[in-house]
Amino acid sequence: MSEEIRLPDVDRADLEKCGLELLRHFKLFTPAARTEKTWQPDRPAKFELAEDQIVGSLLSVTLDPMGKDVERIAVHGKGTQHAFDKDGVKLLDELSERWALHSALSEFTTTDAMRGRLLKWCEFNVHLGAPSSCVDSVMSDFHADLGEHEVWVQLAGIEVEVPFPMGPVEIRGVDGPQIESWLGNLKIQGIEQKQIESARSRYVEAWQGHTGAVFRALGDRSAVQSSAIEHAERACALMRVIDPRGANPTGRSFLQPVTLLSQSLTRQVMTDPHLTSCSLRSGLHEFEILSHSVTRANVAQLWNEASFGAAHALLSAQPRSQFQEHLIGASLIQARQRLTRDPVEKLIFTIASMETILYGGDRRSDQRHFKRRLCGLLAGTESMREHVFDTAKRSFELRNQFLHHGQRLRELRVIESFLLLSWLFFRALLAHQGRWSSVEEFIGEMDAAYAGRFPDQATS
Repeated sequence: MSEEIRLPDVDRADLEKCGLELLRHFKLFTPAARTEKTWQPDRPAKFELAEDQIVGSLLSVTLDPMGKDVERIAVHGKGTQHAFDKDGVKLLDELSERWALHSALSEFTTTDAMRGRLLKWCEFNVHLGAPSSCVDSVMSDFHADLGEHEVWVQLAGIEVEVPFPMGPVEIRGVDGPQIESWLGNLKIQGIEQKQIESARSRYVEAWQGHTGAVFRALGDRSAVQSSAIEHAERACALMRVIDPRGANPTGRSFLQPVTLLSQSLTRQVMTDPHLTSCSLRSGLHEFEILSHSVTRANVAQLWNEASFGAAHALLSAQPRSQFQEHLIGASLIQARQRLTRDPVEKLIFTIASMETILYGGDRRSDQRHFKRRLCGLLAGTESMREHVFDTAKRSFELRNQFLHHGQRLRELRVIESFLLLSWLFFRALLAHQGRWSSVEEFIGEMDAAYAGRFPDQATS
């Protein structure tokens, strides 16, 4: 940004006051008061740091049985330890969120980033009799990190020959020339050749041949990265929803971002460890099953016939209608059924996602309305109406048998038929997303369509 963001004087004074209060809770910590673990797993140490090698501080967090922070301890290079007490932890979280949600800053930063800046200020000022300005310090660090950032989020389950947009992100393959372009930017910055070669080996090992969702935005690194992961997850979710393989009652998709949260992507399998013929396998699932392959030969077909274009339009729409917002929410629920092989979970996620649209906010809606409105969208003949009614009825019964009676599901054919109906349902909604401004408008049209198309079944 060409101009720095300035906070109103009233806000500055109040945030300064809160900063000083936070600093009072950052006190010397006595290790003896801490309950140490009586047992540690026998893991080999990857590396060790001597006290004089620690730059800045190491942060440890103590959790209560509910998983909530009760203590944050900063261990400084010379062994000095300071910690936030319980009230300090609460104040740190509240103040971090307040900073991040400030109207002048919320578009460009995150709570975690602001928490780090506040902690840095506390560490710097804990020994000073007259602390420096909290607001000046936080804003200085914020502006130093504020700028146009480009984030690549690696995706599993997809290979891409030609790039294509999906909402705010662009899906791109990473080849040798792409890596060389990254390294060229390092050369422009004057980075030493030894460091560039080290970066080349890391980039090639981690990225070459893979696919990334590329996102560019103005903000601090933390905010842009968080937004990139969110948009990448939404892009993958929409592509999973429109994939016809979603009707497989035991199949799953591996199309999702490879982040710290996607642990299900990693695989470690060891067979017969007590034998010399032990089989040890590890890696990413994407090498077993590829969900999508986008090439020059099929990209136009995927865009026009496989609803990629409609999914992009939904994620790109600004401003979005109330119906489009509901459609995105329902799609994110439906997309989760593609990440499991369990037919029970698939059925639960699918029914819940469709109810989001077919019921809207009407608490009086029930299975009868569900079936009618689904027919209003998909059924043009009496035989199709009967199929929709029968499949939906049996699917709800199976869902209820599991939820209320704990029975195992064995009728995969029914689930497959229902998943196919859900696939047709979401494709139709994506194709006509601009037709309805609200879910209520959609529901009204579906009720009228059913009554007009099947007048003899108006009470069924």
